Amino acid sequence: KDITQRVSCRQPDGKPLSLDEQPTPRVLCGEIAAARFLVTGADGTELTVETSSGPVRVGDRTIGSVTVWHDITRQKEAERTLKESEERYRTIFEDAAVGIVQASSEGRLLSANKAFADMYGYDSPEQMISEITDVGTQFYVNPEDREKTLRALREKGIFGPSELYLKRRDGTPLWVQAVARAVRSPEGKLLYAEGIHIDITDRKHAEKAFRESEAKYRILFESLTEEVHLWKLVRDKKGRVKTWKLVDANPPALRNWGKDLDTIKGKTADEIFGPGATGHSMRIVQKIMAEGVPFSFEEYSPGLDKYFRFTSIPLGDFFITTGTDITPSRKAAEALRHEHERLELAHRAAGAGTWDRDIV
Repeated sequence: KDITQRVSCRQPDGKPLSLDEQPTPRVLCGEIAAARFLVTGADGTELTVETSSGPVRVGDRTIGSVTVWHDITRQKEAERTLKESEERYRTIFEDAAVGIVQASSEGRLLSANKAFADMYGYDSPEQMISEITDVGTQFYVNPEDREKTLRALREKGIFGPSELYLKRRDGTPLWVQAVARAVRSPEGKLLYAEGIHIDITDRKHAEKAFRESEAKYRILFESLTEEVHLWKLVRDKKGRVKTWKLVDANPPALRNWGKDLDTIKGKTADEIFGPGATGHSMRIVQKIMAEGVPFSFEEYSPGLDKYFRFTSIPLGDFFITTGTDITPSRKAAEALRHEHERLELAHRAAGAGTWDRDIV
């Protein structure tokens, strides 16, 4: 009886072997038989084996067969693992939200995923690969960036992460965050590079707009005649306001304080103005943070002999305070009040004198 039956041999798809698929009958019919089987041994272990069978002849007569069995189970498992890995990579490659590309050192594209083609304005990876003949001139706005990339790949085997200013198919510019690695031959020759590109054009535009806005804010901030200062809250472990630290202050505030920004930035109110400064303003800070609305108040500064009208505005874990010197108006009001009181006394005195004359 054929051994393939005794050890429960099956086809690779799991189906039983038919008589004409078994090695021995085929060899006895004059064939050199090679086959691959799934084998379940007596202990229940399933193996994949390859067999090679040939006839044993005496003269012109075939009297038997000889079969060589080779266990290729590990090989098959490795092949299956490799195939699964390749399928996973292919899925990642094709479905990734970032652009993935392989490019030769001569500047030709070897492969690209859909995200990469979309990023650069091509209808498909195939169109992109067929049209790109020189990465250096068709991608790079600044040729020296291409040379810098190649030099890093040759010398270090890796490039980036780095920001590159490149161009799309229609010539419009874009910014990308790029990283690449070199793939070399066994002899160390650079064969091609594998890279990942992330489109950061919108982020770069936003950063530029922010810088421009910040510059405008800085001009306004420093040009105001009123004092303006920004503070960051410091909380304890329970989230309660403990103190606050200076983030920024404009020139009028610094002049009133007699301070230099570089020496007081990041310091607490007590460190800047002396012990008790935090406690003096704690009620106001707690009020604006609890209510979430601005609060205005007037205060006299003995050191400056000036009156100020302050408005504190909550901004998350920050607050901004503006201050206007109202000393002239306060002194004018005081003078007016004093004049009113003087006139009132004079009027009373005059009224009293007239009454006396009438008595006489």
